[in-house]
Amino acid sequence: MDITLVKRIYDKMYVDEEEIPLPEGFQGVQDIDCLIFIRLVEENSRSTRLAQFMLFLSQSKEKGINTSTVWKCKARESAVDIYSLIKKDHQEIAGLFRRLKAAEGFSETSEQLFAQLREELELHAHAEERVWYPALREAEGTQELVEEALDDHELVQDLLDELAVSRMDDAARSEKLEVLEAHVEDHVEEEESDIFDVALQLFSVEQAAELAQHWQIAKQEHMARHAK
Repeated sequence: MDITLVKRIYDKMYVDEEEIPLPEGFQGVQDIDCLIFIRLVEENSRSTRLAQFMLFLSQSKEKGINTSTVWKCKARESAVDIYSLIKKDHQEIAGLFRRLKAAEGFSETSEQLFAQLREELELHAHAEERVWYPALREAEGTQELVEEALDDHELVQDLLDELAVSRMDDAARSEKLEVLEAHVEDHVEEEESDIFDVALQLFSVEQAAELAQHWQIAKQEHMARHAK
């Protein structure tokens, strides 16, 4: 498949919203290996939308590319998927670590921020263990990745418990907080690389959107139980 041709079709039909004649023999679905295409365009500034476009086409039951197909793809693009929700949590948690380090020396603020960090980490872990990991486990060859991720959760929870009972002025507290941050960063890196790579091959666009719905429900139910 000529990648330059695919990009030209994308620009005309997706960006400019123009109908263009397709080259003879080009049917889109049959001619696209989406995972290879994503790798080829991932450094491109428009890679996210372009990759989503090709992913939709590769999973579409339609035989060709036309304006209707493009508009369906645009509608799908606006839907939330499991990957964006997980990344959003990761970003919020990283922000809390930064704020907590900046508040060092201000006991009351640090205590409030740590409570928020602990809540976010535990909520995120709950959603992963309730929704994300069970879905991954259903596929062959994912067991080791899931087990390693669960081990990460257990280690993070142990560190959170230790920090929760430590004194704010304890000299070892800062070191332990750094250890916690390092473990969380390692977990995030593993998840957004190796685990996401596997998941992208396992789950369709529809399945990723459905997992996102289950993720949100799991978090809402967990928050409701702990609010009582």
